[in-house]
Amino acid sequence: MLHAFISKNARRILQPKGNEHSIDKAEDAATSMVFTPLAFMTSVEALACLCAVIGPPAYTAAAGRTPLSHQLDLWPQGLTAFSTSGEGQTRCEPDLVAAFAFDDGEELVFIGEMKWNWLMGAGDLEAELAREVAAVRRLKPGAEQVVFVVSQYAYRPMSMATVLTWRTFHARLRPLLEGDARRSSAIWADLVGQFLDRADQMGFTGIPVTQTDERWTDAPAFWRNA
Repeated sequence: MLHAFISKNARRILQPKGNEHSIDKAEDAATSMVFTPLAFMTSVEALACLCAVIGPPAYTAAAGRTPLSHQLDLWPQGLTAFSTSGEGQTRCEPDLVAAFAFDDGEELVFIGEMKWNWLMGAGDLEAELAREVAAVRRLKPGAEQVVFVVSQYAYRPMSMATVLTWRTFHARLRPLLEGDARRSSAIWADLVGQFLDRADQMGFTGIPVTQTDERWTDAPAFWRNA
């Protein structure tokens, strides 16, 4: 699908609400375009991709270890966590859960939440992440977790997660392009970089706002009208 988007100008996955595909399904498809290829890489290459785009927290957690295997799931089924509305255990569906196993018996799990054209309130996003962390911890109680968010819009820093814009994500692909261009991680970085360039994720999306006043932390100071 990345090739069709780049070479054949396929745009159905990013059609606005009201067309055949709803915006939610369009965003799910775009998320899959970016991350599904990692499931077909070697574990070493897949981990290198996630570490490159997430940055220091991922490198620290990986600690230079070589993974033996990995499993990547998008919107994994069967996870539950306590509802923020007091309804007890309800379904919890992270966008991405990627688990890496090492020869020391340890496991490292990446939990990713992707926002494309939807500006979610910072408080609501933190609550959603907390539920996802709890749900994955119940599934893999001994695993170390690295949590990250990628959004078109700038959010305040969050203690529980690395928060990136798609512009930052794009910039962090560049080191993966160095060296052997035939590596799967390099091919992925090249195609995803082109995709983000053409998917309306690289324009001006707002000045990051980091004030402590909640009124000013849920949205960028300015953003482009869609």
